[in-house]
Amino acid sequence: MVINLSGSTPGLPISDIIYVNAGASRVVTPWLDALTDGGRLIFPLTADFSTGYMLLVIGAAAN
Repeated sequence: MVINLSGSTPGLPISDIIYVNAGASRVVTPWLDALTDGGRLIFPLTADFSTGYMLLVIGAAAN
């Protein structure tokens, strides 16, 4: 299932894969909260006045 939502607000559904199209300078907390153990978050990590890169975050179980 594909769900199109604003990723900047809390309450995202629990997901195995989160793919973000817009560049971000940091990981946003709602993305991490919605990521399953072993799930993948992929987004373009950007910084002011430099080249951006795709970042892959793999979810880990909370201790």
